[in-house]
Amino acid sequence: MELERVKCKQCGRSICVPVGVKWPICYECSRRNNISGEVHSLHHYEATRSDKNKRLTIILCCLGFIGAGGMHDFYLGHYARAGVKMLTANWFLIGTIVDLIKICQNKYRDAENKFVRA
Repeated sequence: MELERVKCKQCGRSICVPVGVKWPICYECSRRNNISGEVHSLHHYEATRSDKNKRLTIILCCLGFIGAGGMHDFYLGHYARAGVKMLTANWFLIGTIVDLIKICQNKYRDAENKFVRA
């Protein structure tokens, strides 16, 4: 397979792509580059990731099963949400299960709207 180097139109980094690819993705800034010139954002990819630890978030979420629901939201900066979860026993454990699934699927966000990934 023959490769060529193109420059990302957004961040300027060099991208190595197979010859003939018209929309290479820059893995540094997560932007899709049109070789002909225009730059399009990928909405389902996030260029920025949270600095919060995913494993610790999962452990804190599991504390909801023993009555300390919402601790992971305190850790992620969602203070109002965490307070409501603590007062309602995390919606009778349904919230803990839903949050745990979202965290494991990398779909849970912190207070800065960044995905929790590690």
